[in-house]
Amino acid sequence: MRMTHEEDAIPVGILTGFLGSGKTTALRRILEAEAFGDSAVLINEFGEVGLDHILVGEIAPDVVLLNSGCLCCTLRGELRDALSSLLTRRIRKEIPPFKRVIVETTGIAQPSLILSTVFADPQIRHHYTVGEVVTTVDAVHAPSQSRQEEVWLEQVASADDLLITKSDCIDESAREAIEELLIRANPTARRLYPDSPDMLNLFALNRRGEEAEQAKRRRLTALSMIPRRAHDKPHYTSVATVRVVSESPVDWESFGVWLSMLLHAHGNDILRVKGLLYIEESEGPVVIQGVQHVIHPPEHLASWEGLARATDLVFILRGLNPDLIQQSFDAFVRRPASTS
Repeated sequence: MRMTHEEDAIPVGILTGFLGSGKTTALRRILEAEAFGDSAVLINEFGEVGLDHILVGEIAPDVVLLNSGCLCCTLRGELRDALSSLLTRRIRKEIPPFKRVIVETTGIAQPSLILSTVFADPQIRHHYTVGEVVTTVDAVHAPSQSRQEEVWLEQVASADDLLITKSDCIDESAREAIEELLIRANPTARRLYPDSPDMLNLFALNRRGEEAEQAKRRRLTALSMIPRRAHDKPHYTSVATVRVVSESPVDWESFGVWLSMLLHAHGNDILRVKGLLYIEESEGPVVIQGVQHVIHPPEHLASWEGLARATDLVFILRGLNPDLIQQSFDAFVRRPASTS
């Protein structure tokens, strides 16, 4: 398994969120920022993102140039075809160059299916890599959506960042309840509000070198705040969080076999896995991230500086016994394979 990705790979960020959760407003604000002038945006065919007021004209079929310099494409077919077409047009200089792609999904999309598109096709995987997953959360309707809409949980659990919208429409106690709900559904995600200065850093994670290293470290600090056991079942769904920690080095091949078997058997119900691996022959930790059946290419950090030297993984599960995750890890990964 490859441990790094091409330096020049273009990150594909995903903006998702349930119907009416404010993706349009969030995307508009992001694209108006000067830092995003080198972005390409893929929007769905249903016109859910209303960008007509900031378009300046068509420069190619289904492609328009925004005032900020971003490309905006209508996604009428498969995502794979759209990404390939963007790359071809860029190489032919039919459209301006871009450094990142942002895919705005429909309100009922499963992020795992979009992530799998980037990884399943060798040509796409060679040129693109998965970037940040941002999920908008409607503070007014999230409590009911979390009980009634299964895809809401998948969107929240898959996120790197949760953007909480419409919080000005609820009181402080309701705001605290939303925060608690989201912590239980995805304890590793960063929670932001539209007035947060960090909002303009969304999708800007195609950093290189030391800056990339520091960004990864900041995004993994949430692991240290999660209890070793956090599998109380919220009333809205049978979701559980389990943290697997091992201070002993793990064997890379054994871990890969274990995780592959686990996802093959239960991938639909493993909404998120995220954390660090302690591999003895590696100078720093290996970052592992995945959504359901899809595992991102593992990445190396250069050193353990500022981090505990241990395997530290967080799983967000639906309808699975968290104890079985720990038990299978202990049995398969911690114990050396028998030579007899």
